[in-house]
Amino acid sequence: MPFRHATPVVLLVLCLGLSAAGCVGQSGLPPLCAEPQHCLCTTDFTKRIRGTVTYTDGARVVVRVDELPDGWSDWHAGPLSVGMSIGGSLRSGCTTPPAHEVGTEVVVFNYQRGTHDWTGCPEYDACLGECGRHFGGTPPPPEYDDCADVCADTACRAYAMDAWLNGDLRIAIESDGVLDFGSEPTAPAQIPLSEIDSLGDFGSLERFEACGARFPPPPSRCLDDTP
Repeated sequence: MPFRHATPVVLLVLCLGLSAAGCVGQSGLPPLCAEPQHCLCTTDFTKRIRGTVTYTDGARVVVRVDELPDGWSDWHAGPLSVGMSIGGSLRSGCTTPPAHEVGTEVVVFNYQRGTHDWTGCPEYDACLGECGRHFGGTPPPPEYDDCADVCADTACRAYAMDAWLNGDLRIAIESDGVLDFGSEPTAPAQIPLSEIDSLGDFGSLERFEACGARFPPPPSRCLDDTP
């Protein structure tokens, strides 16, 4: 089975009493809001991809892979190799990405490729339909699951390039031993390479608590902002 696309960790809380701020949920219910972390606190510094920007429109970039860590392995990104191009939206990064243009050398973090070559194509739905016609039933027999696995592995393979170029990533620019991720509303998002280890293990509760105390998070953002 191919790897699955996953979104970055976002902590969600139910925000109350925000109507005065112009944030009202559907049907008058309290809106669902994100309790964000500073982008540096949700960056996996153990997976660094060095590359060069070959396309950018400010919100999306394409990066040529120039260097990968020894023994590269990342379930979300897939089997990358030097020379290939990866890309996608910068929405998963800091509020304002660092200044970049074509030719800028960057460090890519949190890259997750798209699902275009897994289940994101019409051929996949057609393949599942054939599985249902041959192995229908309630509940579906094991043969249906096997058939669906083959669909996921093969049906969308022609769309692999779309998957590589339409994922999510965040970029930083390294200069004088400092990684510049751009900025959050609270402050510039910069960290010396020498201080990364002090943040703790990525994804741990200790990381969120210690990093959140060090880097003030941006304001809560309503996911259903209906003024």
